[in-house]
Amino acid sequence: MKLHRIGAAAVAALLTAGPVIAKDEPAAGSFRLLVQFEIAQTTVVQNGVSISAGTGPGTAVVFDGTAEPFRFGVFDVTTVFMSRREADRLSIEGHSVRKDADGDEWYSRFERVTEQDAQKIGRYEFLGGTGKYRGLTGACAYEVSNVSGKRGVSLGTCKWRIDPGD
Repeated sequence: MKLHRIGAAAVAALLTAGPVIAKDEPAAGSFRLLVQFEIAQTTVVQNGVSISAGTGPGTAVVFDGTAEPFRFGVFDVTTVFMSRREADRLSIEGHSVRKDADGDEWYSRFERVTEQDAQKIGRYEFLGGTGKYRGLTGACAYEVSNVSGKRGVSLGTCKWRIDPGD
């Protein structure tokens, strides 16, 4: 009878402790991303084609997140990009680093092609990071709205996964 009481107490303790998740188990979720940026660029024009390269520092806000570390947060953003405009077509590609208040970073590559009168929709692809973002993969679809020739915002919907074993 004494053994039965010990077993029942052990089962009760396990049930009240909640789920146990291994430290190296992947995490996943979704979030929305708002990025404010201001670009500085240099442009050359050759045969009617405008080619630019530059930087776009700014601030990113993660919100509506479903799980940590992307539930809510504010990040400093450093971006480098190259764009090409010809006739009614603009293509942009680049890379960004987002740094949180702890100094941890997550990396992304982005691209966007806009035809005349089309929405300015692009795609971020997550490429890992440091600290809590190590092993990060995933992607966002995003739209851009330009405030002026140099300032703009983007709004994206993202899905992510962190596999700490990567």
